[in-house]
Amino acid sequence: MPATYTKLDDEARFEMLTDATCVWYVKFLLSWQKCEAAGLVSPLWVSYEDDFIADKERLGTRIPDFIGSENADAGQTAACFADTRNGAALRLNKGVAGRGDKIPGKSRERIVAICRRYAARRDLRPLLGKEFTG
Repeated sequence: MPATYTKLDDEARFEMLTDATCVWYVKFLLSWQKCEAAGLVSPLWVSYEDDFIADKERLGTRIPDFIGSENADAGQTAACFADTRNGAALRLNKGVAGRGDKIPGKSRERIVAICRRYAARRDLRPLLGKEFTG
């Protein structure tokens, strides 16, 4: 970001972030979806809302199932997700559900418009939420 970024108001920051990153996020997701469809990879899809917020215990089971239970114990993995004692010290970016509600309408409309350009190719709901219909 330019040196003036910290001096911009929130709306200008969101506009700049949208222009700088939105297409990259879409292409990143699409590339993984295309590789999965071609049988090149079999990713473990993880959702912040569905896994980290809603059901860490289920995620704690999914990871060992994915990488092999000989490499990770489901109970220990789930316990790690449940242990939030040092979370603030370990993360620079704090994941907060609902933080996207602060995105101004103008930026939100631009994000949705950008995503609609690509929506016919694949499912972009992992980026925009289950209500996105493209």
